[in-house]
Amino acid sequence: MIKHFPRIEIAIILFLISFGYAQQSFTNSTLGYSAYLPENWQRSAANDSQDVFLDTSGAYPAYLSIVQHSYSNVDFPTGNDWTRANFIAYKMYIDYYPYGTVLYFDSSSTLTQDGLWAAELFIRFFTDDTSNFTWDEYVRYTATNENGYELYAMGDTADMRTNLPVYGAILQSIDILRANMSIQKYVGPIVSYEASFTIKPFERTAVITLNGRRMTELDYLPDGIFIRKYSKKAAIIMPDGRQ
Repeated sequence: MIKHFPRIEIAIILFLISFGYAQQSFTNSTLGYSAYLPENWQRSAANDSQDVFLDTSGAYPAYLSIVQHSYSNVDFPTGNDWTRANFIAYKMYIDYYPYGTVLYFDSSSTLTQDGLWAAELFIRFFTDDTSNFTWDEYVRYTATNENGYELYAMGDTADMRTNLPVYGAILQSIDILRANMSIQKYVGPIVSYEASFTIKPFERTAVITLNGRRMTELDYLPDGIFIRKYSKKAAIIMPDGRQ
């Protein structure tokens, strides 16, 4: 049985009902999506495959990101194949990652993103001292026409616990731009999951990307979760350089 957060789902519905107030439309035809953003939300960073959005008022501290991944039909004959593979791969990665645990996931055939089958996870990440700092990620996968999409919100646990309905409503309302496509639903088995984790200390300085992936020195970037060697605290380094 899939774990759900009924209160969060109800709050998302209520937020969507009132979402027409002070909203602005944003379209990125290059990445192939359009979004409706509440007042004060703006794109703070962008490249040829990713957009990042922040609330400039500071009321909602987390940041949202839309990432487009190109793939070949040779590797993934349908969009559902790409969605399934990336969802499973990331979940398995977190299952074996000592500083993270999956709190919730949904891969049911009825979960959709603008009519496309989608799969989602809610993940908590830790440092070696969980009393000091934890952060959460809510992520969705969907795909069509050789374009896969990773939609996620990342923020500290206290913020995500309070404002996840807002972040979830924004991400779930994103439209994927496409033409002349057929929608296929995944009807495979759904695996139940019980959260468990083990905390191990970092033995060296490390950087975790803002969607929870550990980076090597070869792909070291200026934005991420920076954890110093033997430190019990972490600093979030935002795409604009703020900590």
